[in-house]
Amino acid sequence: MGGFRVSAPDGSSYPLWFERFDEIVKEGRIDFPTITEEDIKDKSKGDILAKGVAVFQTTWFIVQSIARGAQGLELAELEIVTVGFAALNAILYYLWWNKPLDVPQAYLIQLKEIKSLDGEKDQ
Repeated sequence: MGGFRVSAPDGSSYPLWFERFDEIVKEGRIDFPTITEEDIKDKSKGDILAKGVAVFQTTWFIVQSIARGAQGLELAELEIVTVGFAALNAILYYLWWNKPLDVPQAYLIQLKEIKSLDGEKDQ
């Protein structure tokens, strides 16, 4: 599973949760990573074909339902509710179109070693 992992100076690593992220930022133990848009797009596994098929199916169902209503044919309550969900789906498709999917590798963030006042290293 992707996301962010912290790589400690001793070689260990662990997932970076928001609470821990907030702590180590306040402690000054990390430098913010530079992640470009290309880095994010490189990790995306959702291709235009798969997204296009989903959009086409949703659009086809909505158009079919509107055409049946315009012809005076009955629509079942389930179909009406499904049209409502399909409309919400269209909004989600728009908002999530560029969201990376199935990111297998985590981005490693290096922790800095902090020296205490007596000169010894802390982790």
